[in-house]
Amino acid sequence: MARSTPALRGRALRIVAWLIEHLQSAGEWLAAWFMKRAFGFAAMQQALRRVALSTANAPTGSSDSSLKWTGWAGGGVWASVPMDERPVPGRQPDLPPLDDCPATLDAEQVQAVLEQYVDACAASSGKEGRPRIHRAARYSCVALRRAYRDRRITPTALLEDALACHERMRQQPRAPLGPSPFSVVDISRARAAAAAATARHSSRTPSPLSPLDGILVPVKDSVDLREFPTESGVRAAPVVQRAGADRPAVDALVAQRLTAAGAIVLGKTCMTEYGMDALGTSTYYLMPRCAYHPRLAAGGSSTGAAAAVARTAALHVPVAHGTDGGGSIRIPSAWNALFGFKPTHGMLVPRRGDSSIANSTVADAGALAVSLADVVAFLVAVSPRPSTEEEKDVSGGTAARIDPASPHICIPPCIDDAGEGYAPPGTAARIVAGMLHALQRVAQPPSSPSPLRIGVPYDLWAACDSAAIRSAGLAALERLQDAGVAQLHPVRTDQLPLLPHVAAIGAITFPQEALESVAHYTWDGTPLSRLYNPATRMVLAAARGLRADEVAQVKRARAALRHQMAHWFAVSGSHVLALPTVGAPPIRYRWGDTCVQDAAATCRTVRYTFLGNLTGLPAGTAPVSIEPLPGPGRRDDHRAPTGVPIGLQFVGDAYHDAEVIRALALVERWIPLPSLPTFDTSGEKE
Repeated sequence: MARSTPALRGRALRIVAWLIEHLQSAGEWLAAWFMKRAFGFAAMQQALRRVALSTANAPTGSSDSSLKWTGWAGGGVWASVPMDERPVPGRQPDLPPLDDCPATLDAEQVQAVLEQYVDACAASSGKEGRPRIHRAARYSCVALRRAYRDRRITPTALLEDALACHERMRQQPRAPLGPSPFSVVDISRARAAAAAATARHSSRTPSPLSPLDGILVPVKDSVDLREFPTESGVRAAPVVQRAGADRPAVDALVAQRLTAAGAIVLGKTCMTEYGMDALGTSTYYLMPRCAYHPRLAAGGSSTGAAAAVARTAALHVPVAHGTDGGGSIRIPSAWNALFGFKPTHGMLVPRRGDSSIANSTVADAGALAVSLADVVAFLVAVSPRPSTEEEKDVSGGTAARIDPASPHICIPPCIDDAGEGYAPPGTAARIVAGMLHALQRVAQPPSSPSPLRIGVPYDLWAACDSAAIRSAGLAALERLQDAGVAQLHPVRTDQLPLLPHVAAIGAITFPQEALESVAHYTWDGTPLSRLYNPATRMVLAAARGLRADEVAQVKRARAALRHQMAHWFAVSGSHVLALPTVGAPPIRYRWGDTCVQDAAATCRTVRYTFLGNLTGLPAGTAPVSIEPLPGPGRRDDHRAPTGVPIGLQFVGDAYHDAEVIRALALVERWIPLPSLPTFDTSGEKE
């Protein structure tokens, strides 16, 4: 549990960062001590020792001996568990045959499945306090495609309205719409794509390329777009890069696939510096705020992506690309009442040309969206097809299989950056086809004899600091069970003993990875510390202050956590694990604030999201409620709703992404979703 620590803002934050750097090694040790105390590192060490002792004393062949610990020595736990990031499945994935994928993933077939799903969700609108019109029927890519088909609007007209809104937001950042969520807008490229999409939709025989044809889809600032610098939310980025090397000559692979699918890649969305701030603050950008409250942070690091989608009533962006290295998709999605999804590590969304995930063992790309239909449409568009030239069979033709019994999951031994991860070629297409089958299943009446089995760790729910988040999340789960579409099964703490200490494991893992990947000097050897924001400098200093044995313990704890999760999925029979998305509401973020360093708030925010990144498991969030803000309101928070959104998170077994999609789809079908904010033509909230 997070210790109570003061939040540092503005001048105080800059002074503390300067002192830590001035003290050099002593300052780094102090920063590391502060971080370990805030995230409960000592408690994690004790839990790891108990796991080591219990498994060492377990009888041979028992479930506790599956990790094969060799004991505790020299202050560190040393085990035979492989220390890499490959996802470990507990069960063999039940995926559709590869031969069926071309027909399943045909553009017309995909559109038909998405429309069937949206119609099923919309059928319950106006009942039991639900909005009169379901959000998917109003704002999703399915709704926009229908508008194009009925000649009610064109992609070009939609784009011009979005560009006008962006310009108003840029000129009036303190208006209710807030600052623009875009760091880069490629107007000429977007207009050309919109004109081509308009021609396809307006012909006598419309020939859309995919469900995203003519849909505005921005990408994150870490993604390469030709002729634009890739800054990753960093003011120092143009200084670090050599002259002429800061403007990529080609698009990232995800942008290429979106363009090939007919999507209008409007530009890039802003992000926190190097994606290292989960709260959504920055010294580089005037960051967008929560769509439901102008004085609350929107969450990070995919801050701009969430802000753009949550303002879809004005910007017409139903889905956006994001990356998730510690909850960076799910946190802003939860705080803005959106659906967010990250796949199994390395799967579906290509890493090539995305600097935030290209070499990461914890980060993956995914989507933030109005509806789950938009998430699946995005994944269909960007996932690899086994018949294309860009997906190479790097296994040398060897028949590979995802084997739950093997610690080294499959061949090839290196990650595929085109979207196949560590899985055999063709697995991505089969996973996406399974997602479409999951949507079809949810769209049917609830007569299935096999409801979704959901594991619920009630002890972890009870540890959530927000009573509103606890009650709203558990109430949503109970509602799914009452509808007959899910079964809830308690999860005991002793079944997953390291699960309560995920925040401590992540608090060491993520800064260490950042320390290896960020630039520390310019090409002429000039230190970059003064160009990074103070919070980033403090995190990097803490990473340098850690001892080697502490890093080794955390690596073993991460490996053990991966295998504990795989074992639990194998023996429990549960399809998904249900957790809060975040453990606290958004922090207050005043207009005068730039960057904020609040270790306690960060720990509460990432406590439940780190699990999916440390283990590489698929995870997603769905909005389930709007709850009142704690504490008294302020007069200058005019036109703000009376509460903030709450998200419910599901984590699935490795390569069982379709089961997470099914769980999220059940929420969208059976739980009344919060309404998205609406704005009139002047940008004022209605």
